[in-house]
Amino acid sequence: MSDLFENVPLTYDPRFLEDHAGSIIKDPTTALVELVANAWDAYATRVDITWPSDTQAFEIKDNGKGMTEEELNARWRRFNYNRVSELGELTDPPEDLPGHRPRRAFGRNGKGRYAAFCFSSPFDVEIGKDGLKCRFRLNRTPHLPLPFSIEKVHEEESQWRGFRILGEEERPVGMSADMARSVLSTRFLTNPEFEVYVEGQKVTFADLPEHGVETIPVQIDAENSVEMVVIDSEKTDRTTKQHGIAWWVNKRLVGECNWRNFEDQSVLDGRREEAKRYTFILKADHLKPDVLADWSGFKPDSENWHSTRSACEDAVRAKLLDLTAAKRAQTKNEWIEDHASLRRSLPKRSQAKLSDTMDALMEKCPSLGSTQVQQVMDVLANMELAESQYALLEKMQSMKPEDIDNWNDILDRWTTELAKEALDEIEKRLRVLADLAAKTSDKTTDEVQELQPLFERSLWIFGPQFESIEFTSNKGITTVIRELFGGEEKAETIRPDFVVMPDSSIGFYSRPGYDDDGDQTGCAVLSIVELKKPGVALGSKEKDQVWKYVKALEQRGYISRHTKVFGHVLGDRIAAGEDEPRKEWSDNVVIKPWLYANFISQGEKRMFQLKDKLANAPFLQEYIDSKPLAPEQGNLLDAV
Repeated sequence: MSDLFENVPLTYDPRFLEDHAGSIIKDPTTALVELVANAWDAYATRVDITWPSDTQAFEIKDNGKGMTEEELNARWRRFNYNRVSELGELTDPPEDLPGHRPRRAFGRNGKGRYAAFCFSSPFDVEIGKDGLKCRFRLNRTPHLPLPFSIEKVHEEESQWRGFRILGEEERPVGMSADMARSVLSTRFLTNPEFEVYVEGQKVTFADLPEHGVETIPVQIDAENSVEMVVIDSEKTDRTTKQHGIAWWVNKRLVGECNWRNFEDQSVLDGRREEAKRYTFILKADHLKPDVLADWSGFKPDSENWHSTRSACEDAVRAKLLDLTAAKRAQTKNEWIEDHASLRRSLPKRSQAKLSDTMDALMEKCPSLGSTQVQQVMDVLANMELAESQYALLEKMQSMKPEDIDNWNDILDRWTTELAKEALDEIEKRLRVLADLAAKTSDKTTDEVQELQPLFERSLWIFGPQFESIEFTSNKGITTVIRELFGGEEKAETIRPDFVVMPDSSIGFYSRPGYDDDGDQTGCAVLSIVELKKPGVALGSKEKDQVWKYVKALEQRGYISRHTKVFGHVLGDRIAAGEDEPRKEWSDNVVIKPWLYANFISQGEKRMFQLKDKLANAPFLQEYIDSKPLAPEQGNLLDAV
């Protein structure tokens, strides 16, 4: 089956290129900037523009790196050409400009090549590189594989290198040459080595719109000063891409123009609205001896550089405060209006404190946007009302930046309530482990009064099945056992070996069983914990004691032979050959000897070794300090 469109040429609606390239071929301002930006990306140092009128066509040429015919075809015949993936974020200087640093390119998606259609269709493109100059004719068309045609019209040997666009149409574009210079002045003045001429006249600061530029002297010391040029792009053109702080030395740019050119990075965040509006050019010729060889920056150990940077940083910050005063006042008024009821609930003194704090915050932290400022004030206002007040801020003050980032990450994934609940449980378990370590190593510890309550809070150590909320101390069973074996009944009913040893403590913990209707049917799981005094070796006698408890409970009907019974006998040592558990009733009954040390170690493992990781936790240290130890016990945590 043949392709329906096999012999049918592709066609394009006349609006296709306008829709694809947008303002690049509709708006002469955008088109002009794109064409000059292409020259910047080609590492040109000079651009000459002939402005279109009734008597002459548009023309732009540069002395950049140029391109070969193969490079022209690769870039111009491909839609959505990705400049970054093909050539990278930076453009390297040509070989005849040694010592110059790479430039950060403007181009991204290759649409800037269509800009010349804004001024003429058709137009010619002239390229020069590697000893060859070629000329191509470009014209818009609706029925070719591209919405424009590219035809080679001339080729000759030449040492000229660069790029040139020559329009054919002699027509005005509703924009004068003076306006063109004004547009370009807001975008391409940060690097003095990149010169642009319109109708033979160089673009300078004088081309900036009135009130769009201000020059301020900055005195460094008795001998040296810096000329600070402030450009306000809101009063000129908001679309400029070159913002920040640019250092000029002998009419040459040092490093790049950005907001990272000061030691104090808080001068202005490059993402903020103000950062995209203002540009500061600092002309500091006296720093020539302090410039690095590659002009990437200044010598870090230069006192001259440090003193100059400090003075200029103060001047930039002061000017920004002056420029943003109205916006700060607006931010403050908006917050006051939005929180009128909250402010009224505060004492007059607190209201005044918050007002002063807000002023200081906006002055000291100009990188904060209005939203962030208002969020901070919300927090401070709530702290005024909280019982703990500013204790949280005191803790945050000592945090490292990465700690604050981690805290923010926790709050992104947890609510405050859930995090507190989890941390409270961790704290309780670590406290239990610390207490167990101390009590089991102290020979004076009372099993019944001190140890048994601890073990009631430590069932989780035995395994996850004991985590159930239904798994609780069975006081009823405990009472029965004490009645059976504690001497409450008549002597003739008690066999001599059914005697609770005076050196032990017993606890019973159960989980009920349920039928299909949800009615309780008895005891599903029973755990018996018997604690032995230090010095008692755990052996068959101790296991047998637990087994007798099991049989007695079965006889009384408290458990059945289907009940899962876990017997745990704990002491400080195990008799030789008695390590293995005793099993009865088809393994439904398992009686296991435990060393206190192993029990505590098991708890540590179940807590994911958090004891070591949290050894310096304030709650644990305070707890340890409140528990005086006998000399032989050593460190409470070490014992865990």
